Amino acid sequence: MFFDSHFHPQLIPANQHAELFAKAKAAGVNQYLSVSLDIDDAAILHDLAQEVPGLYYSVGLHPCDVNLANCDKIKQCNLMHAVALGETGLDYYRGEVDEQQKALQKRSFCNHLDRARITGLPVIVHTREAEADTLEILRAYQGLAYGIIHCFTGSLAMARAAVELGWYISFSGIITMKSGKHLIEVAKQIPKEHMLIETDSPYLTPAPYYDRRTNMPAYVVEVAKVLHAACGITPETLTANTHRCLQII
Repeated sequence: MFFDSHFHPQLIPANQHAELFAKAKAAGVNQYLSVSLDIDDAAILHDLAQEVPGLYYSVGLHPCDVNLANCDKIKQCNLMHAVALGETGLDYYRGEVDEQQKALQKRSFCNHLDRARITGLPVIVHTREAEADTLEILRAYQGLAYGIIHCFTGSLAMARAAVELGWYISFSGIITMKSGKHLIEVAKQIPKEHMLIETDSPYLTPAPYYDRRTNMPAYVVEVAKVLHAACGITPETLTANTHRCLQII
């Protein structure tokens, strides 16, 4: 049994969902976390979770979509039985990120962590070209919030620091690519109980499916294979880790 800890069904046409979940089931993937990118899209994920067995969802605001009008929305929005907050975090790579935009991203990120402190829900963190600032904020919330560093592409030092703070590291299809070889070394040197797997579908299609435009939860099996070969972790352990992180019994 496999658990895809991060994908975005709201970005895949609804008329493809039946086939998507059927292929996942055939591959042994029968649990999923569908992740919000905008607080308003959480309602779509909520409704889909009522229809698809094993589907859970989050509520959050992606850092690349943060602006002055929406950066505080997470503080009061209806969580509607979500199992996680996010994705949130810091992204200094995409678009024009000046100091004002960085400040808004940090504000939104902290708002998610504050809501997590109150609710006890885990937080899904996106971080790109922002390791130092991300860790600074995570350290400020040590013991108050926890969650997942999703689609991990960072350094071993960052992975170790995050694990020491109680966070989980989620590996995506990038670990199957030539550009992700360093991630295999990261996986070898962090505790197995802090590892998760994901697709980030419809993005980041793993080997050997590069020629297919749309990634899907069924392909999370390829991520699990690479991790098993690298450090011996089993699908059962990865799934148990995800259950523990998301507080799913």
